[in-house]
Amino acid sequence: MAFTVTVTPGAQLAAGELLDPDEFNAAALPTVAVAGALTDLSNINITSVSDGQVLTYNTATSKWINQSSSVSGFATGDLKVSLVAAAPSGWLLCDGSEKSQSTYAALYAVLGSTYANGLETAGYFRLPDFRGARLVGAGGVGVQYLRFTTANVNATNDTIEVTGDVKTGAAITLVGALPPGNLTNGVTYYAIYQSYNSGTHKTTLKVASSLANAVAGTAIDISSTGSDPMYFTHSRSTRSLGNLHGWETHALTTAELAAHAHGPGNGSSFVNYDPGSANHVKYEATDLKYNTSATTASAGSSTAHNSVTPEIAVNVMIKT
Repeated sequence: MAFTVTVTPGAQLAAGELLDPDEFNAAALPTVAVAGALTDLSNINITSVSDGQVLTYNTATSKWINQSSSVSGFATGDLKVSLVAAAPSGWLLCDGSEKSQSTYAALYAVLGSTYANGLETAGYFRLPDFRGARLVGAGGVGVQYLRFTTANVNATNDTIEVTGDVKTGAAITLVGALPPGNLTNGVTYYAIYQSYNSGTHKTTLKVASSLANAVAGTAIDISSTGSDPMYFTHSRSTRSLGNLHGWETHALTTAELAAHAHGPGNGSSFVNYDPGSANHVKYEATDLKYNTSATTASAGSSTAHNSVTPEIAVNVMIKT
């Protein structure tokens, strides 16, 4: 339970008012009534106060204590970001370091072994490490609603303008009693990104029946606009509290490449033509030489690419 109250010596206080330390005489603190709960403020412990600071009532000690503005309003385990290099009193940098379970008992009660790596010293727990990492909401699968109306459906060029931002290959499930022509309610389709309007925060897309078709740009022919209301849903991945996800760089595997085909190249790429070999055929009509063991020219370096968006580094701190 916490109260903030305004007090003038001898005045009656109402719960929810602001307590201003400047109105106190440390040598003769007032005894006043607080509506609803506390009977007096005689157990006030004030040290080094200044105008605008807040006194917080601690039910464990039955005392009012001076709560600095840098900590007030935060509970143990809360995070904040800061451009200050060192953590102030009441805070720790989230740098993955070990801390004593007894010294930081309240924080240990919140974190437990969530961020442990198995190498902790006995009697110690580990802080989360946000160095070089971003914050992302934890929990079950989040859902993005891509809303649109009949006015957003263009049956001439097979596009739909939806709220939000979605890219090619995103799985989107249609919800609508009477959907646009050739689309079916409850079916999962795949987006083909066309454009994004930063002013209206809407994406124009086409719809494909499969991921392969989306990558190839093969869209479904939309024959009519349907009837309102309609929307697509796009599910986000589940994120477990305390888990680290993603990489700064990533090298594509063959399975992650877009579906594509290689042409035969030109005649100079085929070598060792031998009419007597079973692996070589000569097409008399075009005089095209074909070698089943030939390969197309190689391109690319297989070097990992950067996956980091533009960002500004800050310190992440946790309340003890």
